[in-house]
Amino acid sequence: TRVLQGDTIDIGDFVGTSGAQELPAGILIGTISKLVKAEVEVYKQAEVKPSLNYGLLTHVFVVM
Repeated sequence: TRVLQGDTIDIGDFVGTSGAQELPAGILIGTISKLVKAEVEVYKQAEVKPSLNYGLLTHVFVVM
């Protein structure tokens, strides 16, 4: 999902799936850890800290 410059997002906000592109809505991805200032852009940019350490996963179940 794209966030327009006029929309409000803050460090610490949760980031999750929106339900677009056949993914279920509401799956937690992580939290906003940094906002990138780019006032000439149409959309805001942010860095997201993942909600889990993917390097610790030993098994993954993929549903398609």
